Amino acid sequence: MKRKESQQLTVSRILESAEKNFADYGFHAASVETITMEAGYSRGAFYSNFESKEDLFLKLVESRMDQILMELDLILTTELPPNQKLDHIRTYYRKNAQNPKFALIMSEFFQLAIRSHEIKEKIRKINRVYNQKLASIVDHIFNDSKEKPALSSYEITVMLLSLGEGLMLQHLSDPKKFNDAAISKTIDFAFDRLIQIHFS
Repeated sequence: MKRKESQQLTVSRILESAEKNFADYGFHAASVETITMEAGYSRGAFYSNFESKEDLFLKLVESRMDQILMELDLILTTELPPNQKLDHIRTYYRKNAQNPKFALIMSEFFQLAIRSHEIKEKIRKINRVYNQKLASIVDHIFNDSKEKPALSSYEITVMLLSLGEGLMLQHLSDPKKFNDAAISKTIDFAFDRLIQIHFS
């Protein structure tokens, strides 16, 4: 295996271990030692690829955001009318909203944006860039709608992100009262209204 490929594998495995540990224990309780040990590497391998636990956390979030953007971009490049693209995005959004690890990590992400004096500006910058890229996708979808949305594309983006993350946190806090079916039903309600108002 080439050096670059080996390094990419190391980073990938550490990120995977970090995702589990940050989701299970939270940012502050998760340790570099446990993350690297469970990934099968030493502290030396960790610090060869990441500056600190904060750096690891930010790179984890950015990598997951990049993956989401890439998958949404694949939907946009299909030869489908806007309402059908929105329907495909709904399916993807529903799957993503039911990802407990991502919801828990994003909860940590926003708490750090509020409380961490050391990295809150970096977090806010990452979040703004992500939201702007998602907003451009919203623009693309609604460009040919029969009625322009009352909200800006950025506001629609924040609304949908908040809905998905909030639904999963509600589910995790009380899964018997608010189950997976309730998440899907709520998401379908929101997307059905968007399609009905703007594309029917």
